[in-house]
Amino acid sequence: MLEAQRPAPQSAADPASVQTQALPHLLTAQLQSTASFLFCADEIDERPHPAASAAPALHDDILRAQARLLAAHAACLYDVLKIDDIYAHPLIGRGDILSGHRLRAFAGAPLRDPQQRLIGVICTVDTTARRWSDRDIGIVRRIVAQFTSRRLS
Repeated sequence: MLEAQRPAPQSAADPASVQTQALPHLLTAQLQSTASFLFCADEIDERPHPAASAAPALHDDILRAQARLLAAHAACLYDVLKIDDIYAHPLIGRGDILSGHRLRAFAGAPLRDPQQRLIGVICTVDTTARRWSDRDIGIVRRIVAQFTSRRLS
């Protein structure tokens, strides 16, 4: 399984940082998904550069870029955004779909501080359409709750 993340800006020696870095791996393992990502708030606002799309990209880079675009939608919510199939979801327009990707299913939730400011988004993706179950969404919510409780302690 492919797993990638960009940890929240904290000291590498900080135990909370190490635990935060493990969250995407935990999500991928529990949901048996293709990959999971942790995007910082400032990373979600970045759009892919047109010049970068002209050069051949690795599949992993395209998958991450597609997940980041969908994470921007999740960042606007206060609960889990679940997309069973990006080609059939009413929220996703053709401009939201990058060429060359294989991502089909997405489940992601915003990570917020106690004042409800966006810290980032944690998400998981699959390369096939997938009907996210209530159990799957519950796992995403539990991981968000774990992150929030660690940030508050």
